[in-house]
Amino acid sequence: MTAVVFADDEALLRSAPASPLPLEGVVTVLAEAEEGEGAVQATLRHRPDVLVIDLEMPGMDGLGAIAATRRTRPERALLMLTRHARPVCSARP
Repeated sequence: MTAVVFADDEALLRSAPASPLPLEGVVTVLAEAEEGEGAVQATLRHRPDVLVIDLEMPGMDGLGAIAATRRTRPERALLMLTRHARPVCSARP
C-alpha cells in the first residue's frame, strides 16, 4: 500500500485524483492540504510515501514546501504537478 498526501489550493484539483485511488486498494490518501505550510505539516505528521503537490499555492508555494520537507525528510518522494503553463528559458548555444 502506498500512502499519499495531496496538496493543491484548488479543491477540485486536489480531491479529483485522490478520490478513486483508495478504490484500487494500492493507494491510501492520508491527508489533503490547500496551501504549502499545510502540505509540510501533513507530510511531517502523516509520513506518507509520496507528497503530490501543486507548484503555485497561497502563502508558501510548492517549491518552498518541498524545500521545507526536504530539510526534515530528505528521503520523501515528491511529485509536483501544475496546470499553469509558463515559457521555459533555455540556454542553448
